[in-house]
Amino acid sequence: MQNIAIAYVALWVTSPAMAYGTLFRALALLAVAGWFFLELLRPNNLLLRPSVPALIATVYIVYIAVIDYLQYGGAGLIQNFQLFIAFYFLYVIESRRNNVESLRPVFWWVLLTLPITYIKTIYTLWFVNGHAMRLAVRSGDTAMQIAQEGVGGYGLAYSTVIMVPALVMLFKYSNQMTIKWWQKLLIAANLVLAVTLVLSSGFTIAVLTLIATLGTLVILAKVTLARALLATFLAALLLIGYKPVLQTSLTAIQPLTQGTNYFIKIRDVLETLEQGEAQGTASDRIVRWERSAKIFLEHPILGVWSNRDIGKHSEILDTFARLGIFFGVIFVYLMIYIPIRYLGISMRTNGLVLASLVCMAAVTFMNNFVASQGMALFLFLPVSIALLTYNTMPRIKNIE
Repeated sequence: MQNIAIAYVALWVTSPAMAYGTLFRALALLAVAGWFFLELLRPNNLLLRPSVPALIATVYIVYIAVIDYLQYGGAGLIQNFQLFIAFYFLYVIESRRNNVESLRPVFWWVLLTLPITYIKTIYTLWFVNGHAMRLAVRSGDTAMQIAQEGVGGYGLAYSTVIMVPALVMLFKYSNQMTIKWWQKLLIAANLVLAVTLVLSSGFTIAVLTLIATLGTLVILAKVTLARALLATFLAALLLIGYKPVLQTSLTAIQPLTQGTNYFIKIRDVLETLEQGEAQGTASDRIVRWERSAKIFLEHPILGVWSNRDIGKHSEILDTFARLGIFFGVIFVYLMIYIPIRYLGISMRTNGLVLASLVCMAAVTFMNNFVASQGMALFLFLPVSIALLTYNTMPRIKNIE
């Protein structure tokens, strides 16, 4: 019964057509409430024996809820609804931390239903409106209409980026896993559709994050001294000589992006590199990041509480600016503790874990954090790792 509740919430956060419906929202709240009630009935449940991450998440949620309620009343709670639902999946995984494989039915449900949204969104981007995912982000009747047609926005794009490295590893080892043929087909189909969606989305940062994540996965697929040194060398090379590398690569691919959202973004980046200061769309985003950083430096202990003046384009910077250093560090911990927990469990999954760390750092630093990303981080990733670690033939040892 708990898995049914989890499956509905997972469907709700990944299905744009359900996003605005009052009934769908009410059912999501009932599913969450029902899950907590059923959890209370379980022996040694999370509510009576909370884990450290669950306690920390609770402190974080209560603090945000209190300060926003004091400032904005009920509207303050509503504006954090996406974040609260994202952390619901944290409670789910902490409840099953000793039996992650019990969430496999929910995992396959996600892979079974997600292609519907992928196909609808990709079709719309290719044949109807290439800017549809950007329009879905905005508030208003247009965004609502697009969502009701089943087209996802940036939440779908960035949660997909988080899931792609896990899908790559599941596809790579699918023949060694004790799963059925249709499950292998689901993994392959979701991987193809996921990569296609991100590349078609028009979100440049999502594409760059995907490239960095997959690059990390390839280089550190097996963590050895030679691969670690190679990764360090490449990171240092990009840090020191990123300008010529970016200018050469972007100039080469710019003609291929003619007529897409990426053409303007690449032009802005090239002008930024040439003139030494941010231009175009890059300028607006950097200004927003700088605004949050400046506010944090001016109010490092408690933050400013209000979200009125922060940049609103970086979950990490915005959290530090709004809540101060203590709760900023808490948020960073909650974003990275899942990958760190699984680091070293198996050499087969170490590359996936490190790639997920890179991905979460990029996603939360350069954009906002929403409910679907919580599902990808706290549910999809741990179950994928469990499948790769304990559901293969021959069985993988904990330490190889």
